[in-house]
Amino acid sequence: MCGNDGVRTEPNSYFQKMIELDQFEIKYEWVPVLRAPNETYCYPGGMPTFFVQTYLPPAIYRWAFFKNSPTPYRAYIGEADSLSQRVRGYLWPGATQQTNLRMKTELEDGIQAGARIELQVVKFRPFVINSVQVTESSLHIGPVRKFLEQFLIADCDQIHCELLNAKQNPIERRLRKAVAGSEK
Repeated sequence: MCGNDGVRTEPNSYFQKMIELDQFEIKYEWVPVLRAPNETYCYPGGMPTFFVQTYLPPAIYRWAFFKNSPTPYRAYIGEADSLSQRVRGYLWPGATQQTNLRMKTELEDGIQAGARIELQVVKFRPFVINSVQVTESSLHIGPVRKFLEQFLIADCDQIHCELLNAKQNPIERRLRKAVAGSEK
């Protein structure tokens, strides 16, 4: 093993013990987004004033597809600087917004198939990793928000819930971009 000076050294006890994993659990739950007081936001829920004003802050969200079960059978997990602005992008995607265009198709197909598609946000117990505090108020920090989003994607039960995030399969994502680029 090489130290900082490039001299070969023996592994120290820290690295020898790396196979002993520290147990760490992030406690979280998905809660419905509200389009109005006491009214769950389901696609296509529009942009009511209550929703726009309540969900301006950053968030980690998911579109959860339900059909005859309290557990979603499909989901898309994402992060946003402003949830209400991100939802606007799904409702009215621009021509160059590939993820929004793809997800609008998935959402419309889900509705056609009889799914109830609920917008949800994650609520979690605050935690610290090393010196990084992860709280709902720290979601304005992009890397913290993206870290939590990626954790939730990794923690998704993909056996019972199909994950619609394209970046899960980098080969499929590159192929999709190549095909989209050749059609221009």
